[in-house]
Amino acid sequence: MIYLYTDLDTMYDTRYNILEDYLGEKLFKSLADIYLKRELDEIPLVPNIVFKELYKNRDISAMRRPRPVMIQEYIIAKSLEHSQTSMLRDGDGLVTILINTHPYLISKKQKEMFKSYFINHLPNRVTVELITYDKIPYRKYDISEYILYDGIELFNEIVKNDNIQYGRFSDALLIVPDNVFIENITKEKDRYLKILEETYKPFINLEFCSVSFFSYTHPS
Repeated sequence: MIYLYTDLDTMYDTRYNILEDYLGEKLFKSLADIYLKRELDEIPLVPNIVFKELYKNRDISAMRRPRPVMIQEYIIAKSLEHSQTSMLRDGDGLVTILINTHPYLISKKQKEMFKSYFINHLPNRVTVELITYDKIPYRKYDISEYILYDGIELFNEIVKNDNIQYGRFSDALLIVPDNVFIENITKEKDRYLKILEETYKPFINLEFCSVSFFSYTHPS
């Protein structure tokens, strides 16, 4: 069995709902283009420190209107790729997408709704499992690929608290947005991201994806 790991904050743009509540629908909609192209988790009227605090204190209201993002399509495509590669190597081709619902209190009915939605979009031999853990359950599942909006922060916590040794995740891939680490935007952004990739290489293979893939595109 091959496992891919993600969470609701990655599959849906909960940040959109949080900011819309904070600024009001009309004002936030006027800033939608800036939001999609942001270099940090901040937009006009919402500096990074406020953005982080709002996100840290999020609750189920952030999921009141689930807003799917393009990274879902990537996850589905990757699940198919893993399945096909497994079968070419005489494996069973079975893939499970693990979706962590933490920190949201999701009812059993809501879980079944989410699960049904994803299953309807998944190829054969790929299934989905909704789980609830307050941190990445890497000891329970042998995860091949992590796709996480907060991936760096979550892995930093593991490395800090669990005394992780070099090489523990050396065969795994971590996909994260390219916006959350740049504190001083310069022309050296690409070089900075490359340095981050090299810094994390002893622990895990790090790959960046445009933040727009993690962001809801408001219909015009």
